[in-house]
Amino acid sequence: MAPLNWAMGEYISLLASIHAGRVVDIPFIVRARYSNCVVPPASGQASVTISVNATTQPGQYLYITGSTDAHGNWNTDLGLPVDPANYPVWSNAVNLPASSSVQYKYYRKNADGSVTWESVSGGGNRTLNVPASGGAALDDTVGW
Repeated sequence: MAPLNWAMGEYISLLASIHAGRVVDIPFIVRARYSNCVVPPASGQASVTISVNATTQPGQYLYITGSTDAHGNWNTDLGLPVDPANYPVWSNAVNLPASSSVQYKYYRKNADGSVTWESVSGGGNRTLNVPASGGAALDDTVGW
């Protein structure tokens, strides 16, 4: 019997994913960062959907960062990308610690790699009080 080639391995991964009802060969931390790989919340977490109205120019992308690991802990290289599929409304989903208070802020990465932070009314950051169970929804509008 010959060893598996790449195509056979991919076929086996596809069958395993179909059987499991989820993607099985992508690490959890990678799946959790993208809206097309929605991960159910683990015990002690609540699902938060993100919907943000923001205008950008070609070459600019929108992210959210904040006070949790899932948001990148204020590191703009680790922020959660939001999807422009329904531009100017960007969206994604994230699982956050249940019964917690989370600070967050949106920013855009420009084509040259520089970062522009949103202007929050009153200054500072936004706050989300994550529920103990179920989910929450962010419905924000960003001004630059």
